[in-house]
Amino acid sequence: MSDGLPATVDLSGRVSLVTGATGGMGRVVAAELAHLGSTVVVVSRTAHGGDALRTEIADRVGADRVEVLTADLAVQADVRRLAAGFAERHDALHLLVNNAGAHYRQRLLGPDGVELHLAVNHLAGFLLTNSLLEHLHAGARATSTPSRVVNLVSATMGDTRQLKILPRPRPVTLNPTDLSHPARLN
Repeated sequence: MSDGLPATVDLSGRVSLVTGATGGMGRVVAAELAHLGSTVVVVSRTAHGGDALRTEIADRVGADRVEVLTADLAVQADVRRLAAGFAERHDALHLLVNNAGAHYRQRLLGPDGVELHLAVNHLAGFLLTNSLLEHLHAGARATSTPSRVVNLVSATMGDTRQLKILPRPRPVTLNPTDLSHPARLN
C-alpha cells in the first residue's frame, strides 16, 4: 500500500464505531473494518436498517462482527444515549468514524433548536467523540497504539448546482442571516 500500512492489517480484538453506516460510504467502511477483523458497531436511525446491514456484512465477510445501535443524530439526547449504549457493551473504542451526514432542501431546526445540517453533519460527531473520550483513551492503553477518530464531512452544502426535486429544479439555498445563532450544545 502506498500509505505505509502493511499489506494486511489485522484489527482482531479492536472495536470500531461507524455512524452513517447504512449509507454508501459508511456501508463500505463498516464492511471493510469487519473484513479486517474489527468488531464494528454500526449506528443506524432504525433497527431494521441496521439489522439488514449486519446481515449483509456477515454474509460478505463470513463472520458476524457487527453490532447495531440506533440513534437520531439530530437529537443531542439520542447522541448521548448512543454513547451510553456503546459504553454498556464495550470498555474500549479503537476507531470512531463520524460519517453520518444529512442534506435537507431547506433550513430546518431540530428538536434542540439547532439547524439540522449543523446538528447532524458537525455537532453530532463532536458530541459523540467527546462523550466517548474515555473509551478512546482506554482503547489506546489496551493496544499501546493511538485510538483514531475519523471525521468525514460532505461538500454538499457548498454545491451550488440546481438539484431536481420533484418535477422542477430548485436551487439549494442557505441564508447566512439565518445562522446568527447556529448551535447550542446543551
